[in-house]
Amino acid sequence: MSLAVVGHGAVGKCLARMALTQGIKVVGVSDLAASALAPSGLTAADLDKAGDALAVEGGAALSAGVDTFSTSEFESKLLAYQSSTNERVVVADCTAAEATLAALLSFQRAGLGVALANKKPVSSSLKHFKELTSQPKNFRFECTVGAGLPTIVAMQRLVSSGENVRRIKGAFSGTLGYICTGLQEGKRFSDVVSTAKSLGFTEPDPRDDLSGTDVARKALILARIAGLEVEMSDVEVEPLYPKAFAELSVEEFMKRLPELDDEMEEKVKRAALDDARLRYAASVDVDAKTLKVGLVHAKIGSDALANLSGTGNLMVVETDYYLPENPLAVSGPGAGVEVTAGGVLADVVELLRH
Repeated sequence: MSLAVVGHGAVGKCLARMALTQGIKVVGVSDLAASALAPSGLTAADLDKAGDALAVEGGAALSAGVDTFSTSEFESKLLAYQSSTNERVVVADCTAAEATLAALLSFQRAGLGVALANKKPVSSSLKHFKELTSQPKNFRFECTVGAGLPTIVAMQRLVSSGENVRRIKGAFSGTLGYICTGLQEGKRFSDVVSTAKSLGFTEPDPRDDLSGTDVARKALILARIAGLEVEMSDVEVEPLYPKAFAELSVEEFMKRLPELDDEMEEKVKRAALDDARLRYAASVDVDAKTLKVGLVHAKIGSDALANLSGTGNLMVVETDYYLPENPLAVSGPGAGVEVTAGGVLADVVELLRH
């Protein structure tokens, strides 16, 4: 059983180390700098060094028998390895890149298993979503929505059992959950965003989170599992900044954030007058074929979204049997390196068992 990890960032590194502890051979790692492949397996020391050593000419800092090369060669070398062995090989995509899609399709066609933490391949075109998910024995994407939470499998079980999924709603951004909690506590919007950025909760450009695009991708994935044939252009998205702010540099954007404080404070007050809490949520109405992402008033006492705090995520699903007064709910940490890596590892193990 062999694992190759694409994306040697925090999640990728954690996944590789977890895999070794489970007796899974890690044969390859790849990042933006370079890639490495070792038929006999990379050691824990190799994985610890790989972030720096991959860029070293000849991979001098890695163990003997490790082949290092450019990232562009990773696909062909891994496919050659697959064809030369009887091992079951799984590729885990722990990047946040759209550019991995072509290689993932190539791996899948060649019979390799593919596990995703990267949501972009399954939130790209509907055509690619269908192609990737057409081989369930070779494909898992649990961690694309809710990190390690079993959101995808819960949806798939409902659909495969013939359940008529009617509505899906939820909070799918730990970053935006943290910001909404701060606003609820009376903090200024600019201060909460700045703190979240300094703690590493946001992307280097906070607009990548505040735009709502990440949540929209997750809503799209769930809607497609429910049977809707929709594209990203079908999702109605409410960003947390005005259109004029989109053209600013990151530095200028952060400087001008206080201009949004009064408006956000007013939105929090209006929610409180409605006996509700302000939350950033996704809503999919399967019957009406609509997908919306933006700020909502979560009623205290009747809406589970109101009880969320910090980086917690929640998915609520209504069907003909899971009625609005007692829907199916999945909640828990929606972010975190270990939680996400553990979720990907669970997918990898399932694929290896096949």
